[in-house]
Amino acid sequence: MIRDRLVIGTNNTRIREKLINEGDKLTLDKAIQIAKSFDYCQHQMASMNIVSNQTGATSMTATPVDAIASKRKSGPKRRQTPHKQYPQQQQQQHRGQQPCDNCGNNHWSNKQ
Repeated sequence: MIRDRLVIGTNNTRIREKLINEGDKLTLDKAIQIAKSFDYCQHQMASMNIVSNQTGATSMTATPVDAIASKRKSGPKRRQTPHKQYPQQQQQQHRGQQPCDNCGNNHWSNKQ
């Protein structure tokens, strides 16, 4: 009798549905436990929403991680190859330069 009045007198429809789904297995203690756990869950969800709003961690404002990588790629590209020199200028630069014994590149030798 008290159990039925508790089910009918509940303001929250979700709690009422849970209590009705229990059927004949529902006792007064179990009804109180279900109502308390649902109330506790609602308070926890509300506090989590407050924290997520304060930190800005909402799913609507979050950007995917891939967006960062695509932003980096969209900048101006630098020229990676050195400027080409005319053959005459290259010949003038290499006069007097000899292949290095250590590295094999042409540059001024320190031997005199």
